[in-house]
Amino acid sequence: MKSESELRRTLVRGLRAHHVMAVSIESGTTGLGIPDVYIRTKRVGAWAELKNVKSTIKYPFTISFRPGQYQWLTTHHRLGGTSLLIVGTLFDIFVFKNEHIKEVYDKTMYKDIDFSFVNFNVAEFIDWLDQ
Repeated sequence: MKSESELRRTLVRGLRAHHVMAVSIESGTTGLGIPDVYIRTKRVGAWAELKNVKSTIKYPFTISFRPGQYQWLTTHHRLGGTSLLIVGTLFDIFVFKNEHIKEVYDKTMYKDIDFSFVNFNVAEFIDWLDQ
């Protein structure tokens, strides 16, 4: 992906085209750390934080969370919600879910990836999320 906003547009448009609720959140002063997108399928409601990486992944791989974002995602999961970290890279998109969301990943990060794709396949993503 070229930018986080392109990743957001692709995700939201694709989900909406499959009749999934996808709402971009521009929190600003609403609350510290609120994720970028709320997703609601027929089975799951999830908050997704989007990050875009414009270079190759180097280890340790640090996620550029802004203040409050990591805590928001982990607290939401701890309270029974579904939290997603969606990372767009030069060639792939990786999705980390719940306890696999970390601030820093080492070379074993690929064992923590819950879902990944080169070309965004919305139907597969929705099926995976609904499991």
